[in-house]
Amino acid sequence: FLFIIEDKVSIFLNSSGNSLSKRGYREKIHKASLNEALASGIILLSGWKPGQSFYDPMCGSGTFCIEAALIGRNIPAGYYRKGFAFQRWEHFDNRLWNQIATEAREKIVHDRFPIIGYDNISANIDLSRQNSRRILIHNYIQFKKAELYDFKPEIPGVIIINPPYGERLGEENELSDLYQLMGDVLKTNCQDADAFILSGNMELAKHLRLQHQSKIPLKNGKIDCRLLHYPIRHGKYAD
Repeated sequence: FLFIIEDKVSIFLNSSGNSLSKRGYREKIHKASLNEALASGIILLSGWKPGQSFYDPMCGSGTFCIEAALIGRNIPAGYYRKGFAFQRWEHFDNRLWNQIATEAREKIVHDRFPIIGYDNISANIDLSRQNSRRILIHNYIQFKKAELYDFKPEIPGVIIINPPYGERLGEENELSDLYQLMGDVLKTNCQDADAFILSGNMELAKHLRLQHQSKIPLKNGKIDCRLLHYPIRHGKYAD
């Protein structure tokens, strides 16, 4: 890549090739699927630690759960990629690369703990399972078909949700009921959990009727979003 600004010329080599966010496990995606790198970053921002229970009650194509499993097993994000652009450079050291890859492989762990994704659409559950099988991590994740109102974690942990934002005309009114249900379920069924909701519509987020503890600005593509943290304690609604 060549950049010219006034009398300054800069040349950059693309060492990655395809975007680093493309991990290699998604061939088909849910229409509202989150960028893999963004999903991973949100998990890290939540403070979730391997060994804790992890839940996504609206899992779509399973991105949050798969990224949590990769983090939990200490698998490098690019581990399943077919290749990088730097491997075709003239001075690429294949022996050094194999050594680095071997060292990374030896650090992968096999601990199991609850990582569970739910969705009320069978096709989404099937897609999530296909994506997890593609990189043979399916034995470390459970995907279950379930309605949101039935969501009740057996063990408190971290809950991350990327609900719809109401981008289409007329959809916002329909989604207000969904957000109210989401708030009710968190308040009633998720005591002592920490819920994180990625919201691209703060007006809709008010229908949760819960008080967020923190609000982190993020971009989901071109959409301005906030990652809202709701510690679920004592079942109190926001004032």
